[in-house]
Amino acid sequence: MSTKATVLVLEDSQHERDQLTRLLSGLGLDVWPTESPERARSWVQRHNLAVIDWNMAHTSDRGGDGTSGRVLETLAREARQTLTIVYARDLMRADVNRDVTRAHPAALLHDKDSDLDLERRLIDILSPHVGDLAIDERIRTHICHVPSGRRYKHRAAFKLMTNHPNPVFFPFENHSMYVGMARFRAWLVERESTVRVVSLGRHTASYRLEIVGDDAAHH
Repeated sequence: MSTKATVLVLEDSQHERDQLTRLLSGLGLDVWPTESPERARSWVQRHNLAVIDWNMAHTSDRGGDGTSGRVLETLAREARQTLTIVYARDLMRADVNRDVTRAHPAALLHDKDSDLDLERRLIDILSPHVGDLAIDERIRTHICHVPSGRRYKHRAAFKLMTNHPNPVFFPFENHSMYVGMARFRAWLVERESTVRVVSLGRHTASYRLEIVGDDAAHH
């Protein structure tokens, strides 16, 4: 199984979908682009990141309501830990904002009419620093331990970084992700990093990154 971080892109404009695909592929991600909300719904559990256009007026799917609302509801219900960003030109309209947040309360919102363009927003989201760790600016699927210059590559580490400070669910049944998380946890100790992967409870299968010395740190 690939260790490359994946991103779902739902955009009904081929031009904009191609632009996003080029950007995200250039950042080292495995991009799954589609103009079909129905196809996107069947893919939601596969991804670390979802980039979703709210307005689906030009999709080839039939019988929809012209929005990505059902996709967002599926993401919120079945893939809550997939980092999701929703964008639209009219996103700050009260009715649109209400409908989007009702479909996926935890989604990040981006108004395409704002001064910050979507591509810059995505680069910022994919460039976090946590303690002495950073996502590599050249290959964003690599996590860099800045003091040593050593890198770790696995989707589990990417997911922990991009979701920080929120927890991530790593069930043992998802063997690849669980092992990737466990190896990343040991790698941080070996590097004597200021960051640790901590468990939020033996029976929760939830983990997050915490900086050594934080009052909330678990052992």
